[in-house]
Amino acid sequence: MASSEPPGSITQSLLTEAQFNAALSSHQAGQWVLADGRNVAGTRYAQITGRNTVPDLRGAYLRMAGTNSTNSTWQGGTLNTFHEDTTRMPRNTAFTGSTSTNGNHTHDGVLRPDHNCWSSGGCSGPSLGTNNPSGAAGNHSHTVTISAGGDTETAPKTYVVNTFVKIN
Repeated sequence: MASSEPPGSITQSLLTEAQFNAALSSHQAGQWVLADGRNVAGTRYAQITGRNTVPDLRGAYLRMAGTNSTNSTWQGGTLNTFHEDTTRMPRNTAFTGSTSTNGNHTHDGVLRPDHNCWSSGGCSGPSLGTNNPSGAAGNHSHTVTISAGGDTETAPKTYVVNTFVKIN
């Protein structure tokens, strides 16, 4: 980490803030802070950017701003902004699912993960939603909207580090 890096530069480290500061030279002391949203009014960073706080990068991935020059569909976004997580459709194989339409069975009006439970009554476990009760007419299909489960975000395997911002 060169001492000539300008304010607003970032670096990542496996050190805690105390360890990071202890490892800095006396010349660099006080020049770097965790990117945790703290107030840095009066620093060179605040003077240059017009922002009195550093960004809070905890839980965020870094992404370069702008549009890729060889693939304009790769949009990095505007500098110093956050983007919410998104999930795209698979590129090569679509999500598919199907239900059979054969066989006599009934439904109690509540969709449950265990299809055998649907026709036996007295079901327990989480409900997947409601459906109109059916008779034992056999050939019918199911439409289910999934509104539960999954994770809070789409993310690759990660290794957690601290991100520091140079402020002076």
